[in-house]
Amino acid sequence: MKIGIVNIPGMDVSLVQILREHFHNSAEIVDLGNTEQWKYDLVMVPPSTLYSDSEELKRRIEQSSLYTSLSEYSDQGGFIVGIQSGFQILCAAGLLEGGFVRTSRTSLVNAMVDVKSEFKRSPLTYLVDFDKPLRLYLSHALGYYRLSDESVRRLQQKGQILLRYCDERGYVSKESNPDGSTSSIAAICNAQRNVFGITPNPAVKSFFQHHLDGLELMDSFFKMITR
Repeated sequence: MKIGIVNIPGMDVSLVQILREHFHNSAEIVDLGNTEQWKYDLVMVPPSTLYSDSEELKRRIEQSSLYTSLSEYSDQGGFIVGIQSGFQILCAAGLLEGGFVRTSRTSLVNAMVDVKSEFKRSPLTYLVDFDKPLRLYLSHALGYYRLSDESVRRLQQKGQILLRYCDERGYVSKESNPDGSTSSIAAICNAQRNVFGITPNPAVKSFFQHHLDGLELMDSFFKMITR
């Protein structure tokens, strides 16, 4: 499996190592200005520690060919996953609904979180235990993911809400929602089920060594898109 990782300044380059060592995938970093001819099984838009606070970086991304390339790749049926700020980039590109909103109270969220699968028939969640919450790592200062009530109902009906924040028993509540996301949403996909956004990071190297559930989630994803 060949994976292209978009080179967003501030990204965690250990993601490449994880993909190669844990999943034996061919992974390479793609520069922002070199996205015209993608020949990958999957494109990943990684999290960036600089994205939240850098308007210059956001402008650079907007002025690059990235949005157009992502859209064209998606239209051709290519699989895309955006993690944390990568999720926001996919929203800004118009490939996923909603977006993250910062307020005067926005601060860094840094915590272990539990999420539950809301819809099984997607590559991201197909092999995940529906009744058992997953434990993942959340770290971002994007604000909260906002979606209108009408959009929440529509995405719910179409099975596009894939993960929700919950407590360790699987109950969804305001208290189990660490970043104030609308309807406790932690991951969604587009209607065609080939573009995915997830706020918790399932691919943090140090936590892979502690056998957190990001391994299970990514294993499901890779197996389903290559079968």
